[in-house]
Amino acid sequence: MKTLFISFISVVVIQLFIPLKIVYDKEISKLYGQEFKFKTQPIDPYDPFRGKYVTLNFSNNNFYVNRDEKWKRGEEVFVVFKKDKDGYAEISSINKKQPKTTEFYLKTEVNYVERGQKSKVVVAYPFTRYYMEESKAGEAEKLTMRFDRKKLQTISATVNVYRGEFTVTGLMLNDEQMEDAVVSRRSNAHH
Repeated sequence: MKTLFISFISVVVIQLFIPLKIVYDKEISKLYGQEFKFKTQPIDPYDPFRGKYVTLNFSNNNFYVNRDEKWKRGEEVFVVFKKDKDGYAEISSINKKQPKTTEFYLKTEVNYVERGQKSKVVVAYPFTRYYMEESKAGEAEKLTMRFDRKKLQTISATVNVYRGEFTVTGLMLNDEQMEDAVVSRRSNAHH
């Protein structure tokens, strides 16, 4: 009976530990992480919203390496970012080992490799969804469908990165939080 009780308690502790660890990692990256803005590709106008989240697609998810270096699809890698001249995230290095010179890196995996004079390593960002309030999702969908490159509109995701973990903190239309853009469009429509 005592063994059964100890086993039960062990299972309960493990079941509590795993979700708490996930929440802890997200909160730590939100509190201590460095914020990067990732420019997204225009969202698919036919199905950008699946329920309460927006599907995020990124164009700047590759890095050129010496063709001598061996990279494999699915291989775990650590990505370090820098900000480009416009303030958007750009990969500054891809490493097979955890970086020792910075705490602001993302743990992810190689999506595929294009071989050439220099090999292009394309990584799979683990943040592909942005969750929104259901009451604003429909209007946000309309805003993203009106996305127009000629007007120099940009859609970007803000992501905090810390010790391999990440937290998506926002979806931006130009420099305005998507939720705020929806609210301002609502108030403009009522005037």
